[in-house]
Amino acid sequence: MASKRFVTRQKSKNGPLVGLTLSTFDPVFVEIAARFEIDVIWIELEHSCMTLREAELLCRIISGCGMLSLIRLPSAERDVALKTAETGVDILMAPMINHPSELQELVAHTRYAPQGQRGFYRYSRALGYGISEPISELRRQANDNLMLWGQIETLSALDRLSELCQVDGIDGLFMGPGDLSSAYGVPGQVTHERVVDAVRKGLASCQEHRKFSGTVCRPTDSATWIDQGIDLLFVGGNIEFYVKAAETLRRQLDESASPPSAARGGARLAGVERIDLGHPTPSLPTVARPLGADHLPTEL
Repeated sequence: MASKRFVTRQKSKNGPLVGLTLSTFDPVFVEIAARFEIDVIWIELEHSCMTLREAELLCRIISGCGMLSLIRLPSAERDVALKTAETGVDILMAPMINHPSELQELVAHTRYAPQGQRGFYRYSRALGYGISEPISELRRQANDNLMLWGQIETLSALDRLSELCQVDGIDGLFMGPGDLSSAYGVPGQVTHERVVDAVRKGLASCQEHRKFSGTVCRPTDSATWIDQGIDLLFVGGNIEFYVKAAETLRRQLDESASPPSAARGGARLAGVERIDLGHPTPSLPTVARPLGADHLPTEL
């Protein structure tokens, strides 16, 4: 059931697709990612406060920028999974999968017969708003265009990898090192040997059963998974980038500050000139303006 868009893009790259996560409604981030040739944008609905309406708008923007969209569902229940599938997203991923029956439920709610039992609504984005094509063709295209993934985040799921890979209608499994680190008693240590071995185990099972595989890693660790044949790799996200940029800015400001001057009654930032705005009220503060671009954050 692999999406033609996913497979075509992967073949053109001759390697894994690279993605970034998006935890807030931020079209600017999407457009910037496209300019740096990112392949997939992960829209986070399990942990974020984004609405389904915002997710659908992001799917439109992502598609318009030439990328693929992935939505991590809050759950695989029918009302959640069906409505999310109607957004026309490219990849739907269900979190915390522990048993094949949970993946079977996802397939039933999001694929049309004969693969599933999805309810029919002709005028959704996923069906092209019902324009031109006969109903049978619209349903076939929807099944072909949608990829379904399950996320492996527990020891129970690791014990059932082979069973999970054999669920009809599921395209891939995504290994979640964050929750796996907690499962192994080393929370946050995503490069711990036991966590890395678990991700390798999932990758091997996917390859054995001809399923797609994915995970999250730091950009500096990406070569490890690329060499092992991973299909989908997420290497960062918008909140992480914002935090790193803010940390860089704070560090540069601290490093550029000169010692306090008793004569001026306070510290002064090196390379910063004070601008008098000319306001009549004497209590209004002056504004600091950097003299050069070297004071701006240079890393993300």
